[in-house]
Amino acid sequence: NKKGQTITFLAFLNRDDEIAEMLQDHYNGNINDQDGSKNSLVHLAYNQGDMKRIEYLSRRRINMNLKDRNGKTVLEIAFFGNDDSTTLDFLIRKGSNVNILDDQNNTFLHHLLYKKNPNEDVFRVMIKRGIDYNAINKNGQFPISIAIRNSHDKLGYELLKLNCKILNRKSEHEPIVEALNRGSKRWFETLVNYGADAMNEKVGVIAKYIKSNFFQFN
Repeated sequence: NKKGQTITFLAFLNRDDEIAEMLQDHYNGNINDQDGSKNSLVHLAYNQGDMKRIEYLSRRRINMNLKDRNGKTVLEIAFFGNDDSTTLDFLIRKGSNVNILDDQNNTFLHHLLYKKNPNEDVFRVMIKRGIDYNAINKNGQFPISIAIRNSHDKLGYELLKLNCKILNRKSEHEPIVEALNRGSKRWFETLVNYGADAMNEKVGVIAKYIKSNFFQFN
């Protein structure tokens, strides 16, 4: 039709599910069709707040990672919109990709830790559902680098207890460098105990340590 909607799309949209399922199962109807505005059936159901419909569409094997005209999946819209851990957990369980990257290779975890007040429930949902907490963005930042820099210590130590990576010698945002930049003796000593070293190729870690307010020469 004029809105760019296929017959299968329209049948599912109008909830003529018996017809829609027949088209999908017997006539190669594609549940992943999108309308002229690049909305998928999942996007439209989410916009209506209809989680039961998303549950149904998931059972019908819809691709939960289709992107709208703004290049956003439903999970991205939910994450940057309402920040609700229950909704995010539901969407991930229904097939949304928790490890999707933006154009700077940031994961949801990077974005969460950039925030002034990151939602701890969202953090734990992401960890539980398998987000890559060792992912490095194009700035050379691990999620823990951002946690240290932004003083999100509780979440930073949770990442450390997961044995997240802390060595990235080619990055000026290596965790031990961020600890020194922040002037955090606790973080510096903890990272050393976890295996951090002074081998960064971009920043003189030893020189920074000597200039720190907690350096002691014995």
